[in-house]
Amino acid sequence: MELGEPMKEKFLLDKSIAFVNHGSYGPAPKCVIDQKIKYIYEQESSPDDWFRVKHPKYYEESLAAAAKFIGAKPENLVLVDNVTTGINTVIKSLSFEPGDKIMVNSHTYGAIANAVKEQHDFKGVEIVNVEIPIPVKCEDEFVDVFRKEYEKHKPIKLHVFDHITSASALVFPVKKLAKLAKEYGTLSLIDGAHAPGQVDLNVEDIGADFYSANFHKWCYVARSCGFVWFSPDHAVKIRPLVTSHGYKQPLNDQFNYSGTRDCSSMFTIPRALQFYEEIGGLKALQSHADKVLGTACKSLAAALGTGEMDVPDSMKAPFMRLVRLPIDQPAQAFAKSGVPLNSRTKMNLKLAEFTRKHGVGIVLVYFNDKLWARYSANAYNTENDYVVARNGILRELQEMASRS
Repeated sequence: MELGEPMKEKFLLDKSIAFVNHGSYGPAPKCVIDQKIKYIYEQESSPDDWFRVKHPKYYEESLAAAAKFIGAKPENLVLVDNVTTGINTVIKSLSFEPGDKIMVNSHTYGAIANAVKEQHDFKGVEIVNVEIPIPVKCEDEFVDVFRKEYEKHKPIKLHVFDHITSASALVFPVKKLAKLAKEYGTLSLIDGAHAPGQVDLNVEDIGADFYSANFHKWCYVARSCGFVWFSPDHAVKIRPLVTSHGYKQPLNDQFNYSGTRDCSSMFTIPRALQFYEEIGGLKALQSHADKVLGTACKSLAAALGTGEMDVPDSMKAPFMRLVRLPIDQPAQAFAKSGVPLNSRTKMNLKLAEFTRKHGVGIVLVYFNDKLWARYSANAYNTENDYVVARNGILRELQEMASRS
């Protein structure tokens, strides 16, 4: 299938909006949504048959398709609602005592940072927060930043790190970090929210202890759907957040039977992965994204007089890139406007207002005291989408300058 403009017909996106924010929530194509709706009708037409017969069958089919896609054995994999649920599942399955240490970093996703902070607040766990320097020169220097913190704070019980960061679109050298964790006797838990579908993923080859991610971001699965992979050594430690009928049964029964709920999104995994391959798979998507993002980021950076994130090519996310906005001291600037950058609700409302005003679906991210526009690219994006996005950003900045 031809990517770009023809692909817009495969999705339900509002055509009046230049949507360059696939990374935040999805979306899923029409064929996958149709599959989800079909499952909902099946549920409602015969609830008894659905929950007693079809539900376990569809779960097993989805689990098998998921395992094949990420390079895992089905027995080392469970399906969950999303990566936030997955990370919480692992953290709350482990036993922490006061004084135990969990390592995160300055680009850790907010929800995951909160899951770790909860362990600090209620169990007295110490948090080691590694500051990631920008620019990043090379992978080995990047890993050395963590090595120094290991030496300074050892022993560390758990290291939680990203595969691809949300805020900065950095691809972490996960195999090197997992190896480093083992060297120091530390458990490793990878937040892979953005990795499946964006990189060639083989979770068992990474060498981590635990890996959790989403299928609804880059794999076209209907929202919401994620997974937890665990090394066979840790099968006895994992348990679901909700204890239900599957208690003391095989792990997938424990995760599958957690009360009456709608799992229709999970069951779209086979159809979504089929669509992924039909449109050319990873190679075609990466080629298309590289083409449109390369032009778009250069154009925006030139118009703003700024630049892109300065990181090695091996650490650039294939489908996400960042361009710095020319706002000095953005935290203070936004606070004066009544929209503090640390207020998720107010920033979301501000972005929604931006979309309505300029016809652009985009996300802004803040770190290292700088504000960045994060572009995403997927099968349906065209170069014109980023022209509209660039013009909307320029108009908004001009309005901000005039108000100042």
